[in-house]
Amino acid sequence: MSPSAAPRWTRRPTRATAGSFPELKEQGLEPWDGVRWVAVAGTDRPTHAVDARPGMERAIRSLLEHRAYIEVLTEEDPEKYCRTFLSGFAEQLAPRFGGKPAVAFEVFNR
Repeated sequence: MSPSAAPRWTRRPTRATAGSFPELKEQGLEPWDGVRWVAVAGTDRPTHAVDARPGMERAIRSLLEHRAYIEVLTEEDPEKYCRTFLSGFAEQLAPRFGGKPAVAFEVFNR
């Protein structure tokens, strides 16, 4: 997806949502127009990645908060499922990003 083909909200996230929070304007807060890039995970052409190891346990705990949904998806222990799911994706990307388990994303210019 080219930046011009990206959904409007990915190109102008602060202005597109500014009208959604009138209470912020009432408090004297103006929309911030300083966004320079937007990083989107799950694209088919990642341009950047970060080492997934430092945040992996936190990501597993976060996904595990959706236990009721996970229990419908699988008979597997929810924690084991979350760990396998997240670390599996990170490990698949390792060869492309210096051998480190990674979270990949595509960066779009605003």
